[in-house]
Amino acid sequence: MKICLFQITLVFIFCTQQLLGQLEPIDVADLTLKVGGMKTETLYYGFAQGDEIIFSFEELKGKPIKEVKITELPSNSKFMDFKAVYIPEKKIKVNKKSIYKFSFKNGAMSGRICKVTIKRIPKSEDLISFNTDWEWKTLYDTTYVAYTEDSIVGYDTTYYNVIKQKLIRDEYVLEDIMINHQVKVHSRYYNYDVLSNNVGQYNEELVQVNLPREVKTKYEKIDNIYWFYGIGIDQTIKINADKKRSDVLNGAAAISAKVPGYGTAVSVGFSVLEKLTTDNSDLSINTGIFTSYDNALLFKNDNPEAKAIRWDNIVATGTTKMEQPKNGTIYFGFENENGTSAFTGGTQAVTVCLSVTMWRRHREYEDYTEKKQKITARKVTLNKQRMVVNTRQIMVNSE
Repeated sequence: MKICLFQITLVFIFCTQQLLGQLEPIDVADLTLKVGGMKTETLYYGFAQGDEIIFSFEELKGKPIKEVKITELPSNSKFMDFKAVYIPEKKIKVNKKSIYKFSFKNGAMSGRICKVTIKRIPKSEDLISFNTDWEWKTLYDTTYVAYTEDSIVGYDTTYYNVIKQKLIRDEYVLEDIMINHQVKVHSRYYNYDVLSNNVGQYNEELVQVNLPREVKTKYEKIDNIYWFYGIGIDQTIKINADKKRSDVLNGAAAISAKVPGYGTAVSVGFSVLEKLTTDNSDLSINTGIFTSYDNALLFKNDNPEAKAIRWDNIVATGTTKMEQPKNGTIYFGFENENGTSAFTGGTQAVTVCLSVTMWRRHREYEDYTEKKQKITARKVTLNKQRMVVNTRQIMVNSE
């Protein structure tokens, strides 16, 4: 009885389709789809205008899937179902040739196994072989963007003054700082008593020497190059030193002329200057050079902790060149160690003559005006358009 009823139903459906002129359904997709946990799977198919889509869905394990959605691209939603387990033959009418998107969204952690069947009933026989594949098509969108641009139409020339400096003097000058300064230095047995108290307490003397400051201003620069000192003992040495210093100044007369650097004249001057005061004497003097007053005072008080930048035992010295310090205050300390006792001439004082001379470079500048040219472009602003081409891709039917 059931078989007869099923056969009658088929005959009825067939006769109905024939009377209505409807064609047989054509398979588009018949597949089993695995949708992973928290994943979405998507299918795309093309359909012709007038097609009727027949969509069937079943989750084979009877577990619901979060969402089943059918969309006509780009965004026309045609069908949506939630927590679907079974969807029997959902029919959708295609109004225009387009691509359809079939998406299956799984909101569970475990996967879903889905049976998906998609069929199409074409509108006419000439659409039976319609290709349901799709392809990417590139579209070009052209727009025009307005902008402005400066265009040079000429040039304007103007003049202005610039204040600059030029060197008007460059000389190397031998300057006297101290010439034959005399200081009397007592022996170590001066002002002693019968018990030899105070021995060595009064045989040191200090001479303060102020080296000239260097000058650095806008219009003048004075640099200290080297300084020299010469030491003689007693009046005979002073007389000889005076004569030899006179010879040095005569020999270095050309130094006062303008020179670009340490030329021949400067070299000769240094050479002669270093030969000052070479006389000998029977007496000697201990000499220390100090750069701080505290160390000089330690020396004056016969303190062995005194620190000097140079120590000498001098009978008579030639001129000694010093490169440091180049400015500030220095102290020459003289100590008379002559004699071994009051009975062997130990009380004899000596007269020390000290001379200090420095080579200095003098430079002077002055302002002058220089005319400069300035060229300025003359511009006008033009309104223009720029073509901008953007590309994008869309999905289209293969035919």
